Amino acid sequence: MTVLVTLSFFSTISSAETNDPFDSYAVAVYDEILKGSDSSVDVFRISMSSDGSKIYFTGTDKSTNKMVVGHINSDGSEMKTYDAPGEEAFELVVNKDGSRSFFVSQTTIYKIEDNTVSKVVDMGTGNYVWKLDTTDLGDYVYCSLIGNEVLKFNHEGGNPIVVVQGNDIELDGNPISSISDFAVSGDGQTVTFLVGGYIFDNAMYSKPEVFSNINGTYTQLTSTGVANDGFLKTILDVSGDGKKILYIYKDSHLIVSSTDFANTELRNYDDWGQLDGSGQKLFVSDSSQGLIVDTSSKEELILFPTEGIDIDNYNMFISADGKTISFTVTDSDYKSSIYVGHFYTDADDIVSSSSLQSIIVDYSDQVSKQESSEELVHDADTGNGKVTEEESGEKSAGYALATPYLVSVLGLCVVVVNRKGRR
Repeated sequence: MTVLVTLSFFSTISSAETNDPFDSYAVAVYDEILKGSDSSVDVFRISMSSDGSKIYFTGTDKSTNKMVVGHINSDGSEMKTYDAPGEEAFELVVNKDGSRSFFVSQTTIYKIEDNTVSKVVDMGTGNYVWKLDTTDLGDYVYCSLIGNEVLKFNHEGGNPIVVVQGNDIELDGNPISSISDFAVSGDGQTVTFLVGGYIFDNAMYSKPEVFSNINGTYTQLTSTGVANDGFLKTILDVSGDGKKILYIYKDSHLIVSSTDFANTELRNYDDWGQLDGSGQKLFVSDSSQGLIVDTSSKEELILFPTEGIDIDNYNMFISADGKTISFTVTDSDYKSSIYVGHFYTDADDIVSSSSLQSIIVDYSDQVSKQESSEELVHDADTGNGKVTEEESGEKSAGYALATPYLVSVLGLCVVVVNRKGRR
């Protein structure tokens, strides 16, 4: 069953503008591919292949109460689960086509491939892996231990290859103290990492700065603040092409270019986020309402501006082409459902998935650039929109429109107004 919802609010965009960054985001279909209350697994974390075809997840098997890993196609088909070695599974990463995934259990890196879980490498007693990443091909898995190195291993195992060696790097003319975060581009040519600070006269000074290693050349990309000023940085993501790095500094999300080192300050989105393949689009939860942000214009497309669908701020992924997203929604019983959203230029382009419970959201008014405040239905005192229900027998590609389903099943207050929702 599918629901059509039109979500639109005030616009700050001039009607004179002609090049809209969201022209291809006029309509979205959100498929609930795994319903938390009905699933055999309590889902904890997810990760999506960058082509948007497959979702991997970790969670607890409801019948055994043991940790599992698994995967499901983005159309809801072919779900499979596997017992997690050592009953642990963390740091889940996936290659581009979803054919290979990696995760950590204690000190060991495992992979899932061809419906089989196998060990890649055991780092040894006490060497806990806290961060993983992989490439589009999934030919290597990258990891970091506590220290100042980033390593990579062939997916079949073998000896480590050092891709970032902290002993070769200086910050403000002094040896660095640690590497605290990293991310890898899809082609594996760019490794961006966060230096925690430097060592001077046998004392450690905190001064987080973003660096890159592009084909073996180290470059410091940021130089802000002073030592021990109390402000931290966190690397959130690197675009698939390695040209844009998303990080947080002083409660703002920023993009730094690995080619010309230019910084673009966005704003504080209250949570984690992920870039598409070119770094042009950013998907963030932003207090659970969901945003697609155009990183050049800084315009924002609000996905769910009303109460009822609250996107979890730790499970958000966007495909390389920026047209598919995945996220989880956790209900009042702490059961997480997995959603996959597909964006379309026109409703006629929608591909039917009649076996799934889905929502169609019409954003066309948000990208139409018509400025008519008379059409806006909005309570300025409460900030709540007026609810309008619309039913019809058929929509293109065989989608049925049934707003009561949205209200009763998802508990969503449906807002139907006729103006834009971008900020």
